[in-house]
Amino acid sequence: MLKKLKSEAIRFKRFQLALLGEVTEIKVSDEDIKNYVKFILKDGDIIEKRNILESFESEFVLKKKRVSLI
Repeated sequence: MLKKLKSEAIRFKRFQLALLGEVTEIKVSDEDIKNYVKFILKDGDIIEKRNILESFESEFVLKKKRVSLI
C-alpha cells in the first residue's frame, strides 16, 4: 500500500507542477504521503477512503468525537 500511496503522491505532485508550469525533479517525503492520505480521507471518494482505511493494521477508537489509532 505504501508503494501505491507513494506513486499516487508523485502523480499528484506532477499535476500540481504542471498547473504551475514548473519542471523540476519530484521528490516525495513521508510528509507528502501523510498529506496525500489526509487529502484522500477528506476529499476522496468512498472507494479511495475504504482502501486507505483497510490498509491500516491498527484498530480505530472513537472517543469524544475523535478517531484514533491504537
